Amino acid sequence: MNNAYILERTMNDYAELKQALEQGGFTYQKEEADEDVTVTVPADQVGEFATVVQKHLNAPYNYVDVKFPNEKTTAIIFADRIYRINNPVIDEEAKVWAISIGLPKEQADWPTFYDQA
Repeated sequence: MNNAYILERTMNDYAELKQALEQGGFTYQKEEADEDVTVTVPADQVGEFATVVQKHLNAPYNYVDVKFPNEKTTAIIFADRIYRINNPVIDEEAKVWAISIGLPKEQADWPTFYDQA
């Protein structure tokens, strides 16, 4: 299951990124309409995936989200930090931090799966 989406415009040296994903054993699929890719990231390999992706993000506020709905978690990978969002407190912390470094507020809209109770 492809659970990460990488926008080409957020990355430096996109060809090198795709090569690094292949070398890391990550399966990816190019979107039909553009160069964006979806990637399969097992929950126990988020760290390895982040190591690959973080080297290629072209702005500190750009991010890749990795969705794990069964675990009710979303990993948000920025160039210098990773948030594992599984509750509203961490979600808000990630949004405040991302906006403070330049992410437009309307783009702090990653999917979440935690219980809203």
